[in-house]
Amino acid sequence: MSATATYDLHLHTYWSHDASVAPEDHLTRASQLGVRCIAITEHDNQDSLDELLQAAVRYPEVRVIPSAELTVSTSIGDIDLLCYGFPLAGQPQLQALMQMYAQLRLDTARALVRGLIELGCDFDDELLDELAKSYRPANIVARQGLTQIHGEVLRIHLLKTGDITHEDEFGEFRARAKRIAGAPAYPAIDHVVPVAQRLGAVVSMAHPTLYLDEFDVQRLDALREEIGFDGIECAHPAIPQALTPQYRAYCVERGLVSTAGSDSHTAAQIEAGFATHGGPEEWMEELSERLADDSA
Repeated sequence: MSATATYDLHLHTYWSHDASVAPEDHLTRASQLGVRCIAITEHDNQDSLDELLQAAVRYPEVRVIPSAELTVSTSIGDIDLLCYGFPLAGQPQLQALMQMYAQLRLDTARALVRGLIELGCDFDDELLDELAKSYRPANIVARQGLTQIHGEVLRIHLLKTGDITHEDEFGEFRARAKRIAGAPAYPAIDHVVPVAQRLGAVVSMAHPTLYLDEFDVQRLDALREEIGFDGIECAHPAIPQALTPQYRAYCVERGLVSTAGSDSHTAAQIEAGFATHGGPEEWMEELSERLADDSA
């Protein structure tokens, strides 16, 4: 395990469909470890921001960067983008962007329900809500409305009901449900990235090894041209430590920022891996400089 860094730029709370911790849990852990900066990067929303900022008053030693992890459709499939430094004030463009993702979450959840019913499952909106409430606070689920749920929770449910007989069947079963129902696609790049950047956000491609089997300069160049990202998450639990220097060198050569995060979603992950991504202090300094330049 790497030593604790002074920052963690990839964190989730129960405002993300696959996480179960409160914003203050991250702040508490940061304070305990001497971590000076965090970014809560909810999946396709900023719904935790008010709760996060209210809690942050009790932790003045920890800087909070308003952020989000937004997924976009690309030529090689869906890619997650970490967007750092959104404005705090209610910008119409930002509100429209988040509303687009809120509608997408609703449409995706409804499509999952339709698809499961088509496959013969005894399933409905109410059951989806109840499954979400089994690991996330009921008031959070109610405020966000019908949304996706953690794949592990759905897998366990389908095994209990006998809709699948072995855990290995789950991935294809869920994929069939989505295909049958015509699940909506994530937004195109030009509906997201230019808007985020106009709002002053620095856009970093999250966990690149989830999309690239090996470090591939030509493919990275093509993605950079297509997406227009400002940086790459060079250190993350999914990235082999041997590849981190290669991603870092790529960023340095092309004037991109390097970011790093633990991607913590649960209390166990916060306890075991918070800010242990291995990213050095200079990466945080570079991001801070870029954010200051964008806000100037």
